[in-house]
Amino acid sequence: MPRSRLLTTGAILAVIATGCSLAQARSEAPRNLMLADFEDEAVLKKILVTGVEMSLTDKDAVTGRRALQCRVRPFSEHGNHWPRIILGTDVFPDPIDASSYSKIVVTIRNVTEGLPPVKLSVTSLTYNDGGRNWDDMAWYIPEGESMRCEFPLAAIRYHKNDPSEIRMLMFVFVDHEIDSTYRIDSIQLVDDPAEGSPARTLLERTESVSKQLDATHSAVNWDAVPAAMRAEIRPKVPQFRKQIRKTLAAARSGVTAGLGGEYNEHTEIVEGIERQLGRLVLADKRDFYAWQNTRYLNVYRDERPDLANPPLESINVRMAMDEFRDSAFMVNSVGKDTRLEVAIRPSTGPDRRPLPADAVQIRHTMYFNFKAGQEELGDVLTVLDGPLEIPRDQSRQVWLTFDARLSGIEPGEYGFDLVLRDMDTGTSRTYPGSLTVWALGLPNYDVLANNGYVEFFNCELGAKVRPQGVAHMKRYGLNMVLVYWNYMPFPVEVDDDLNITTFDTSNLEHQVRPVLEAWKASPGNNQRLRWIFSFSYLPERLIANRSIKYPDPQWRKVFAQWLERLYAATAQWGVAKEDIALFLRDESNMSVLLNVELPWAELIKSVDPNAIIMCNRGPGIRDRDASFRFYKAFDSMLSRGDRDEQYPYLAEWIALGNTPPELWTYRANDRGDRVHNLYSYYRVYGWDNFNFGIIGPGVWTYCARAQSPWGDNKEMVGHCLAFKHRDKDEVVHSRRYEFYREGVDDYRYLYALRQLAESKGPSALSRAEQLIGQASDDIAADVTDTTRCDRWRVRIAREILRLKAAP
Repeated sequence: MPRSRLLTTGAILAVIATGCSLAQARSEAPRNLMLADFEDEAVLKKILVTGVEMSLTDKDAVTGRRALQCRVRPFSEHGNHWPRIILGTDVFPDPIDASSYSKIVVTIRNVTEGLPPVKLSVTSLTYNDGGRNWDDMAWYIPEGESMRCEFPLAAIRYHKNDPSEIRMLMFVFVDHEIDSTYRIDSIQLVDDPAEGSPARTLLERTESVSKQLDATHSAVNWDAVPAAMRAEIRPKVPQFRKQIRKTLAAARSGVTAGLGGEYNEHTEIVEGIERQLGRLVLADKRDFYAWQNTRYLNVYRDERPDLANPPLESINVRMAMDEFRDSAFMVNSVGKDTRLEVAIRPSTGPDRRPLPADAVQIRHTMYFNFKAGQEELGDVLTVLDGPLEIPRDQSRQVWLTFDARLSGIEPGEYGFDLVLRDMDTGTSRTYPGSLTVWALGLPNYDVLANNGYVEFFNCELGAKVRPQGVAHMKRYGLNMVLVYWNYMPFPVEVDDDLNITTFDTSNLEHQVRPVLEAWKASPGNNQRLRWIFSFSYLPERLIANRSIKYPDPQWRKVFAQWLERLYAATAQWGVAKEDIALFLRDESNMSVLLNVELPWAELIKSVDPNAIIMCNRGPGIRDRDASFRFYKAFDSMLSRGDRDEQYPYLAEWIALGNTPPELWTYRANDRGDRVHNLYSYYRVYGWDNFNFGIIGPGVWTYCARAQSPWGDNKEMVGHCLAFKHRDKDEVVHSRRYEFYREGVDDYRYLYALRQLAESKGPSALSRAEQLIGQASDDIAADVTDTTRCDRWRVRIAREILRLKAAP
């Protein structure tokens, strides 16, 4: 099965389903297993509680059952950022074997106001490790409503968690200033044959591997396999079959009886055989073998193909002006260490021009581990400036990045050949290629507040290769730089008339000027650079050696001078006032947002109504007056999805003739593994943001706090998108940076289509919106199919070209 499809269950190779048909599965009735009910008061003594008050309700008049009632008082009273309850080993003395079930199901009622998230987490550990090994899922539950919450067991991803050995469940509530009450009904395991289960997935996967093993063994031309390799590989096939029979027996029994804590063990066996199948595929090859695989997968050093992975035959790329596009392939050494020359040679043909040399860059993967002790993965890309060296039985991923953004290439059809030549044996293979550059210019990245939380002051990249780091953020459209509060020019001294007498901007200037100069010197014309200035601690520390306190009138007088001087100083350096967003607090809880951050923003606006203030919170405000104050004070606010669900009074605010704050968002999850869906997280993200009206996409982080990924400090490796090269004073990209850029470029295509269609009239706009809707629905329907964004991008481009040609 093609590797363009990722498995959300955490499997890396694709599964060929060989069990009962979907129709048969749907005809079977689901079966349930009660995990916990709340009929007996004794259960309250077994639940671990932090920041929550528990009790049992009376019996419901309809169901006749009781529920667990959880009261979470305002944060200002309990002071816990993660109010929670844990059903641990006291509630579940024996492990929960959920491997034969589809999901955990619980009905939760939000008795009080708001739209708070409630999160259910599971782990196979018997202790709370600070949240590092909890698989979780959250639901936003409207006030006064009950919601059936389903946690699919396919969502269990962390390697220490085993669905056949769950030890603890945790419910986490929101830390806001609402006195909230939730009711949790009984917790059940539900097996729905139409949805599958971990045991069924394992069975189908093992049956698939068994068939692949037989087919791969039969496909090998054993006469062409060197004797030494044949003697090494062929005897392993019976061993694999024996392991497969053992796992098949366990999985078949486990479909109904569970796997009794052995799910991970059997999964590792199957994954091990899957990885070895590639040795059979390569057995009769010579010198090297190039093949295709999804680029949205962190690859092993010894990544190998299976029968479903097509060999590399040709390369065909289509792109707009002002963007980069990638084509990636794998190449394996066969039977020896290999030194491979990789070259792009221009070619011509009917209606094709030779590809200019500077329009393509060749890169390859570099490897490190994301956590100490784990196997190394190929995450970053570095320019190939010599032979590609591949040790015996290893592979490398090669990226061809085509440049219609900075190279100056004109629209048209171009030809080239990719040539791979073994420098030791002379074996050479040529793969024809074509590049189509549409006469289609994409909007400037300035249509987005594209925030990578770029912090140059606290990372190796900023310390050693800052100018290159600036160039590489500009290259892919990141346009915001964050400067912390400790670089702001405070505290200041004042005289008896409250006039500022000291105002030292040297620290701030050192953070701003070099970045601004590097930005101006970097390729990419007419791109706006924006700044986020953190104002944390400024109310408490603005004035030195005085008893003047925020927000007294005297303090306000000093602050007004200070803010005016700040804007004047930055203007002298070349930073416009409208390019500075003030950032007051980071991820405030609701109490801090309403009682500290909002009044602080209102004071700033009273001093300077044109100051731009951002906020990375907001959803959850349910009071109309507080909402209106919030919309008036902030120029941007956090969005996590549907605008009107998060901000119930925003439509009314707009209807009154007011301009709404811009919607910004960000993601901040560690993605340093082979488990999570990188395509969905980074690429589909662009489509989601467009559909939700978000103009400030963000991902944490471009480079903040990152040290060398080849060193011992691994804290930020799975977050950061760019690093300093291991051995050179150069910037290397995580492949995740490429995926994020692709999603942002998808947004630019959609933006271009909508803008052009609007200019052509209602009929054209209706057609465009229908196309965007069809594309979005199709992409969202299966985020494991990594080809869909590319396919729909081509259709979007064709519609733009059609509209451009229309009168």
